[in-house]
Amino acid sequence: MNAFYRKSSVAAIALASALAASSGSALADVSPQDVYDSWGDYFASFGYSLDAEPLYRGGNITLPTLNLVFEIPAGTTPGSASGGTVTMTVADIQLNDNGDGTVEVLFPANTPVVVSGEGIEGENFTFKADFLSENYKTIVSGTPDVMTYTMAADSIGLAAVSFEGDDGLKQVPGKIGFSMTGAKGTSVMDSSKGGFAITQDFTAETLKYDVDINMVEGDNPGYLIWNGLINDVASTSDMTLPEEFDMNDMAAAMKAGYAVRGSLTYQSGQGGIDFEDTEEKFKVTTSSTGGAFLMDMSRDGIAYDVSSTGMVLHVEGKDVPFPIDTTIGQTRFGISIPVEAREDEQKFSATIGLTDLAIPEMVWMMADPTGGLPHDPVTVEIALSGNGVLNVDIMDQDAMMALGMSQKVPGQLNGVKLDSLVVKAAGATILADADIAVDNNGKSVFNPMMPAFGGTANLRLTGVTGLIEKLSQMGLMPPGPAMMGAGMIKQMGKPESGPDDFSAVIELTPAGDLSVNGTPFPLR
Repeated sequence: MNAFYRKSSVAAIALASALAASSGSALADVSPQDVYDSWGDYFASFGYSLDAEPLYRGGNITLPTLNLVFEIPAGTTPGSASGGTVTMTVADIQLNDNGDGTVEVLFPANTPVVVSGEGIEGENFTFKADFLSENYKTIVSGTPDVMTYTMAADSIGLAAVSFEGDDGLKQVPGKIGFSMTGAKGTSVMDSSKGGFAITQDFTAETLKYDVDINMVEGDNPGYLIWNGLINDVASTSDMTLPEEFDMNDMAAAMKAGYAVRGSLTYQSGQGGIDFEDTEEKFKVTTSSTGGAFLMDMSRDGIAYDVSSTGMVLHVEGKDVPFPIDTTIGQTRFGISIPVEAREDEQKFSATIGLTDLAIPEMVWMMADPTGGLPHDPVTVEIALSGNGVLNVDIMDQDAMMALGMSQKVPGQLNGVKLDSLVVKAAGATILADADIAVDNNGKSVFNPMMPAFGGTANLRLTGVTGLIEKLSQMGLMPPGPAMMGAGMIKQMGKPESGPDDFSAVIELTPAGDLSVNGTPFPLR
């Protein structure tokens, strides 16, 4: 029997990352029964029921079939999604006692996995895939209260097989899957204090995704090729699961203590997408020298931060007049928002950046055929933050849907800051920051539907008047507005280090009075 089982399969990752320990024995070891019991406890905390008929051979356990069933309730407000049941089935799992206080989890090298749904949005479906691996090994150690899963594999992967809906069975028309090589990691599942505290550390030499399908049926046949490879992947995460929580009610789950924090980094990557049918055709290829993804979710808020460096981009397509090749030094998007309604102020922030974007020469030839402008890379970076009061739990779907139907706002804004603005293009640079306070007890003189607001902004403009004048000479900007804009900068700006370098302090009062460097500027 053991010869059939190779110590492999990516399914073990899902289980090993999710399996926790049940309370009990004080001995410094674990048994197959301890591991099996912990699976039920863990998945039950997520709202899954574990359905299996274990076979016992001595101290070892074989699971010919393991079913995880998740009930999705229907929404309670008009227009909400209908409910249903989702079941994941994994076959042929063994839990073997190593005789030294540890347990080895075994899967077949090719492990079929079936995900089926009944009544989801009024439809039924069955999705089949294969988990594939080479030289996979998972060892569970520790105690029933604190289990450590240690895994390593030469390769692990997932390959889609078929999808069946109410309209019949459809085999995957090609290849859809992903794989990893040189994977290893640990998961520590601590249930000693009630609930689960889970800490994970995972690395892989490569992660590859591969989609290659031909769409031959229907009135619009075509093909899609989408693949990529990223190198030196590393991730860490921490998860807190309270003793009782409902994944169907995330607002309540967060209030009970549900929290997830994680990060993923990679050192280099490349990918591409090639699509064509009777109406559309395009091709995009990219590469980068690294990137990162950070995530933090708890009752204190949700935060995401995604960045990449050293990107090289190629785009061509039916609607693109010529192939586009460019490079980007760095891209970044980050956001942090509160999720829980509270009487006290809460903070939010957002960051977006496109640094050192090289405009293709073909584009410059169209915009600047005479070469009158510097063809420097373009940079746009914005960082915002603020504070306010949130009146509704954002993770409460029913409450948010009711809010949308009422056309009310989710809270009030008390202040916003432009922490940093950087714009560099065509030889000109704009730097700015601002601090705006909002008086929700007053009305704006500009729009009575808005609260009163006022604050201060600091500007630094370098090379801007020269750029305006060049744009006017090239016919890209009307002479009148160009002359007025450049003249206002020179007249009201404070000269700094050069003839085309000005600064300005702009102040706006809640009463609507505006001044630039102390000089009143009429708005009304």
